Amino acid sequence: MTKPPSSKYAIREALRDGFSALASGNHDQAAQIGSQLAARYPEESSSWHLSGVVELSRSNIKQATALLERALAIDPSEVPYHLDYARCRLAAGSRNDALNSLDRAVRLGIESPKLLNAIGVLYGMCEDQEKSAPFLERAVKLDPKPEYLYNLGTAQRMLGDISGAEDSFNRVIAINPLNCRTHFLRSGL
Repeated sequence: MTKPPSSKYAIREALRDGFSALASGNHDQAAQIGSQLAARYPEESSSWHLSGVVELSRSNIKQATALLERALAIDPSEVPYHLDYARCRLAAGSRNDALNSLDRAVRLGIESPKLLNAIGVLYGMCEDQEKSAPFLERAVKLDPKPEYLYNLGTAQRMLGDISGAEDSFNRVIAINPLNCRTHFLRSGL
């Protein structure tokens, strides 16, 4: 079913407001926006995704799981849904489910540095540094942000690639000499 442009615009604006409220710590407002969207547009996967992310941020893992599963059932092609579902499963202690969700996300094909970094970080959180590092390397090649370099250096350090970690950390320090976390990890190499 195709929505009229006004519906798409309203959904997009409401999602922006919902994620903005969540980012600013206003979980109640974000939850309310997600609930209203889901009630008005139940076929819209992004409303269920927003609601699931809100519940995940509240550590309501069972509810977050159900909401994210609903979003994925409606649109399994959204990489961020798989990543948030992986976070959810990891929070529930289901490492294998998290890894399976990450593997599904990877099969969708990812070129966004932000998503590549997120996948690398999540593989690392699942204690799979060998899978983590290549995604972090791709993220850094596309966009050498300090955050991505730091994550790559951390993975390299965990894999025993001391010279690679040193180079990544030095690049972070060159961009931000006051980054204490990076100085700390760099000093321990």
